[in-house]
Amino acid sequence: MMHKSQDIGRIPEIISDLAYHAAQVLIESMNVDSASAKNVGHAIADRMMRNWGGQSIYFPKGISGRASDRDYQIYSECNGRNYAELAKKYNLTLQWIYKIVKRVHTEKQQKQRML
Repeated sequence: MMHKSQDIGRIPEIISDLAYHAAQVLIESMNVDSASAKNVGHAIADRMMRNWGGQSIYFPKGISGRASDRDYQIYSECNGRNYAELAKKYNLTLQWIYKIVKRVHTEKQQKQRML
């Protein structure tokens, strides 16, 4: 595993972090040697800085996929009489539980029709 470099100097922290994580992916996923991975990581970060520099970029956390798993879990636990319990268990409002159950139910019906 590579350590984050402290000698970056004038490079913005987010660019340095991007270089580090790109290098880590190369090392962990493709068994690239540390020095080559570091060079490629810096090249990727430099390219992103030149292409996207000055822009505000939002990186989603990918919660929607996890929320979907959670929503299917809520749906599977719902028996039609335990909405309040589910709201408490998942720290959601009662209205939100109703919406989730209705949405997942509709999705399941649409999938069934497509079969």
